[in-house]
Amino acid sequence: DDQLARLKDLLSGAELDQLSAFERSYQDYLAVSKQVQTLALQNSNTKAYGLFEGKGRDLGREMQTGVDNLIKLSDQDMAKDKVISHHTYAMARWIMLVLLVVSLLLGVGVALTLALSISRGLNGAVRLADAVAVGDLSRTLTVKSHDEVGALADALNQMVGNLSGTAAMAEQIAGGDLSAEVKGVSDRGTLGLAPGG
Repeated sequence: DDQLARLKDLLSGAELDQLSAFERSYQDYLAVSKQVQTLALQNSNTKAYGLFEGKGRDLGREMQTGVDNLIKLSDQDMAKDKVISHHTYAMARWIMLVLLVVSLLLGVGVALTLALSISRGLNGAVRLADAVAVGDLSRTLTVKSHDEVGALADALNQMVGNLSGTAAMAEQIAGGDLSAEVKGVSDRGTLGLAPGG
């Protein structure tokens, strides 16, 4: 009885109806079994056998039909759940694929943006270095980033400024003005130590 009560809690709809029908048949079968036992104890074996073979057998068939119907309904529910499960799995897989593609596209976009930003800054640094190599000290590099490329641009601009100052001093000395005072940029600077400094 406890197992039937627990089973009823799990079922609904047609399955619950089938279980209720099975339970009624089972209760009727138990009543017939008690009657058969009572008749057997009263030495009415022929009546007991007739009751068991007639009504008892019919109730047994009803119970078997009820169990078969419960199994069919359960199989149908499992088949529905299997279809739903497959659909849910397919949807989850599709969502994961979409998220993966979106993540990849975002990653590629961020990487391209970073690469282009670095490339632009480095290309500007190369053009400035090429200009300095041919003696053009009038150029500077404008980079708005505050990363390593920005630090490189600042260092190159400072180098161009120092070279411009040194070139101006060299022109002054070449023009005959030997009173030009050489100011070293640092203790280790070789250009600043040459003419009188």
